[in-house]
Amino acid sequence: MPRNDSIDETIASIRARWELGELTQGEAEGLFFDVSVDHGFDATLGRLDEPWRGRLLARLREYAVAPLGTEWINLRPVEDPPDRAFQDKVLPAVRAWWAARAQHEP
Repeated sequence: MPRNDSIDETIASIRARWELGELTQGEAEGLFFDVSVDHGFDATLGRLDEPWRGRLLARLREYAVAPLGTEWINLRPVEDPPDRAFQDKVLPAVRAWWAARAQHEP
């Protein structure tokens, strides 16, 4: 994902590519996850409609509650190679965001 595109442009591009059949549902979901990592989880969720919002939220929850250790590799799509940055930076960020979110929910 190019970081110089605005979040709205990036999301619109992913939606358009999915609607044209250029992306599978799983590929689109993965790209929306990447957008959330680059631009913020709340910012991305706030711009997605259903069912994309629900799917991204489900993926974030899955990552947030995944067991610590190497089991996280099973959560990444098959086409994505294991990535140390995911384990060291993204996964802790998702977990921290999820915990903060849980504190603010009734």
